[in-house]
Amino acid sequence: MFTTIVLALDGSELSEAAVEATSEFAALTSASVVAVHVKTHALETEREHLIDAQVTRIRAAGVPVEVEFASTVVGDEANVIARAAKRHAADLIIAVGRGRSPAAGAMIGSVTQRLLHVADCPVLVVPVLVADEESELVVHAAGAHR
Repeated sequence: MFTTIVLALDGSELSEAAVEATSEFAALTSASVVAVHVKTHALETEREHLIDAQVTRIRAAGVPVEVEFASTVVGDEANVIARAAKRHAADLIIAVGRGRSPAAGAMIGSVTQRLLHVADCPVLVVPVLVADEESELVVHAAGAHR
């Protein structure tokens, strides 16, 4: 069914939902994963160790993972991820949704929302909802069993 999944990663705590969903989905479908992080600022190197830790957790689930780091200007992140998916002949892209309303996402801008329009393959959006003002996370990942 799926052989290659591109995981859009930003290294944030919120992206943990997408990491978990990707691990489970790739293990179930025997797919390999290409984790893609797009930097928009030269000083984003501190995120690389966070992304490495997320990738290590996917590998621990027995899933083969390749990592790509790319740089671009703000606003072009979705295009870079879509091009990576095309280059790797990905069957699916997995990205995290930030829990914004459609109106807020359209006004503020969202890499995931733009990705839905520019990707040549299906995009699975893993929703993340912030439960309270202290940013306690309540994760609702499609297909996740707890």
